[in-house]
Amino acid sequence: MYVQAMVRECDFSNRKYDVPVMGAMAVSRGASGRYCPVMFVGPEILAENNCTPLTEEEAYAKIKLNGDGYADF
Repeated sequence: MYVQAMVRECDFSNRKYDVPVMGAMAVSRGASGRYCPVMFVGPEILAENNCTPLTEEEAYAKIKLNGDGYADF
Protein backbone atom coordinates (compact mmCIF):
# COMPACT_ATOMS: atom_id res chain seq x y z
CA MET A 1 0.00 0.00 0.00
CA TYR A 2 1.10 3.59 -0.48
CA VAL A 3 1.01 5.88 2.55
CA GLN A 4 1.42 9.68 2.43
CA ALA A 5 4.80 10.87 3.65
CA MET A 6 7.31 13.64 3.28
CA VAL A 7 10.14 12.15 1.21
CA ARG A 8 13.66 13.33 0.34
CA GLU A 9 14.09 10.95 -2.61
CA CYS A 10 12.17 8.78 -5.04
CA ASP A 11 13.34 5.18 -5.35
CA PHE A 12 11.38 4.72 -8.58
CA SER A 13 13.04 7.58 -10.48
CA ASN A 14 16.30 7.87 -8.45
CA ARG A 15 15.47 11.56 -7.98
CA LYS A 16 16.73 13.44 -4.93
CA TYR A 17 14.89 16.52 -3.60
CA ASP A 18 16.58 19.54 -2.04
CA VAL A 19 13.85 19.72 0.60
CA PRO A 20 11.30 17.09 1.68
CA VAL A 21 8.24 16.92 -0.60
CA MET A 22 4.86 15.28 -0.14
CA GLY A 23 5.09 11.84 -1.68
CA ALA A 24 4.50 8.39 -0.26
CA MET A 25 6.03 5.36 1.35
CA ALA A 26 5.48 1.99 -0.30
CA VAL A 27 4.58 -0.11 2.74
CA SER A 28 4.71 -3.88 2.77
CA ARG A 29 4.14 -6.63 5.33
CA GLY A 30 7.16 -8.72 6.21
CA ALA A 31 7.24 -12.34 7.42
CA SER A 32 7.25 -11.15 11.05
CA GLY A 33 3.93 -9.34 10.52
CA ARG A 34 5.50 -5.89 10.59
CA TYR A 35 4.24 -3.41 8.01
CA CYS A 36 7.10 -1.02 7.17
CA PRO A 37 8.29 1.23 4.32
CA VAL A 38 10.25 -0.56 1.62
CA MET A 39 10.51 2.25 -0.95
CA PHE A 40 9.87 5.98 -1.21
CA VAL A 41 7.77 7.48 -4.00
CA GLY A 42 8.03 11.02 -5.35
CA PRO A 43 5.01 13.16 -6.24
CA GLU A 44 5.73 12.95 -9.98
CA ILE A 45 5.45 9.14 -9.94
CA LEU A 46 2.20 9.32 -7.96
CA ALA A 47 0.80 11.81 -10.49
CA GLU A 48 1.95 9.80 -13.53
CA ASN A 49 0.20 6.72 -12.15
CA ASN A 50 -2.90 8.54 -10.87
CA CYS A 51 -2.22 7.15 -7.38
CA THR A 52 -3.69 8.65 -4.23
CA PRO A 53 -1.87 7.29 -1.17
CA LEU A 54 -3.63 6.52 2.08
CA THR A 55 -3.20 8.79 5.07
CA GLU A 56 -1.36 7.27 8.03
CA GLU A 57 -4.67 6.98 9.88
CA GLU A 58 -6.28 5.12 6.97
CA ALA A 59 -3.28 2.80 6.71
CA TYR A 60 -3.32 2.02 10.45
CA ALA A 61 -7.05 1.26 10.22
CA LYS A 62 -6.52 -1.02 7.21
CA ILE A 63 -3.76 -2.95 8.99
CA LYS A 64 -5.90 -3.29 12.11
CA LEU A 65 -8.85 -4.48 10.01
CA ASN A 66 -6.65 -7.12 8.32
CA GLY A 67 -5.63 -8.34 11.78
CA ASP A 68 -2.43 -9.91 10.47
CA GLY A 69 0.33 -7.64 11.71
CA TYR A 70 1.32 -4.26 13.09
CA ALA A 71 2.42 -0.92 11.67
CA ASP A 72 5.98 0.29 12.07
CA PHE A 73 6.10 3.62 10.24
